[in-house]
Amino acid sequence: VLQITSEGTELILPSGAHIGHREYKRYYDQNLRYNYEPESVAINRLTQKYKALGYYNIGSSGMTIEQERLAKMKAAREELREYQRRKETLGIKNNKLQKHFRAQII
Repeated sequence: VLQITSEGTELILPSGAHIGHREYKRYYDQNLRYNYEPESVAINRLTQKYKALGYYNIGSSGMTIEQERLAKMKAAREELREYQRRKETLGIKNNKLQKHFRAQII
């Protein structure tokens, strides 16, 4: 099946080769043409390659998305634990600053 580009200046053969109009010979001789691949097609092609290699749902850190989520939850728990420990230590140290007795009644 032969195709003509929208500008009508090239004929695309079934093999994928381009035959251009003689008026544009000087431009074709410059070898400036490249195969344009839309970003969505490139992303899909790369995704298929990764799936073929056995990588599924890979996030930015190389872990699967579920592993990444679990790692973030663990880091948040550790951060909260460290915050509470520092707050407790500070509270104990502040007990020394009180110059008179005050009953710890809530």
